[in-house]
Amino acid sequence: MKSIKYFSLGTFAVLALMISIGVVIADPMIPQTPEIQGFTSGTTMNVVGLAMENDAIAWQDSNLNLSTTLATPSHMQIVGSGPYYEDVPGLYPVLDADYGNTPGQDIYTVAYDEATTAVNGNVAYNKGLSINTGNKVASQSNINADKVVTFSGTDAGAMQSSEDLMVDGAGQVDYTNTRMLCPFAATSSSLIPPFCNIVQTGSSVDLTSGRLVTSSHERTVAATADPGVEAGHDISVTGIGDSPALGSANAYFKLHTQEGSGKYVADLITMKIYKVSKLEDMQYSETTSASPVIAKFTKSMDYNSGLNTL
Repeated sequence: MKSIKYFSLGTFAVLALMISIGVVIADPMIPQTPEIQGFTSGTTMNVVGLAMENDAIAWQDSNLNLSTTLATPSHMQIVGSGPYYEDVPGLYPVLDADYGNTPGQDIYTVAYDEATTAVNGNVAYNKGLSINTGNKVASQSNINADKVVTFSGTDAGAMQSSEDLMVDGAGQVDYTNTRMLCPFAATSSSLIPPFCNIVQTGSSVDLTSGRLVTSSHERTVAATADPGVEAGHDISVTGIGDSPALGSANAYFKLHTQEGSGKYVADLITMKIYKVSKLEDMQYSETTSASPVIAKFTKSMDYNSGLNTL
């Protein structure tokens, strides 16, 4: 049985061993578009024989036109090829008077997919998937995907199931006091520096018998930059009853962050000068695997990134 409806879906999470990448850097989030979308899907299958589920999400979002390259705020212009930026008040007076400053541009690409195939066995499959493109706070996500699958193979039966989540973001320099709700954020940094960050996480199993629980979530849309970008994936593999799971289980986490700085240099009365430099380039990867007799396999991986105002 499969049902689809708009909005409202409960979630759950199974957490055990936790990997927390709290780099607290500069992803400033993107505000919601004028029209937002909400979608939920619920799937329940109790099958003897063959069961399949395939889901795929690709989502790109920006605070400015998606078709353009990353633009600086309306008051700013790059001096030569950089790394200096000029802040010239009144550079675009019509925009200033009618609409306020055009912000620095950020673009996020989010992808999620699941592929599950169970052959020759008893399958109990339950999944909830929700997507909402509206503004979220720190305790909420734009995408939630949670599933529980129990499989017991017969006649050489097996179940393969994989999930993958990616969040890829890049942004130009921007003013902290126009993007942060916290009134003291600008005291830590007057500018939100440019960034280019990507995180990928997921898991896969190949089981002849066992119980699989997974949960994936991500947040890239918020009214202000305060909550920070977040992405995570959890997996738990156990046996059925007192028996262990049989087969293999794998989970991975990959991260590449590139962060800049926006340092105030001088005030020339008619303009302010900032030096924007690349300060960080970090890469991290991790893979965990277990087979063939699995009493318990649990892993939790979570990424968060935002302007550090502490």
